[in-house]
Amino acid sequence: MPIAVIIFVLAVSFVPLSPGTFLLLTVGVALLIIGMGLFNMGADMSMQLIGEKTGARLSESKRGWHIAGVAFNLGMHITLAEPD
Repeated sequence: MPIAVIIFVLAVSFVPLSPGTFLLLTVGVALLIIGMGLFNMGADMSMQLIGEKTGARLSESKRGWHIAGVAFNLGMHITLAEPD
């Protein structure tokens, strides 16, 4: 959204765009915001369900080493998948 605002300010003030191009920019930004919102909502809904089921299952275990092993394994795989 901040990048879209900067582009709109530049398009209005410094680099005037034709009305057709400005309309395409506006529609593109709107579709981008809707698409990212739906993607994030779907990712949150699916990850929350997986986390709740995993947490419920782990909390049934009374073995500390089992919980620590799962936590280490999960952390290691998350770090390898997304090192940022």
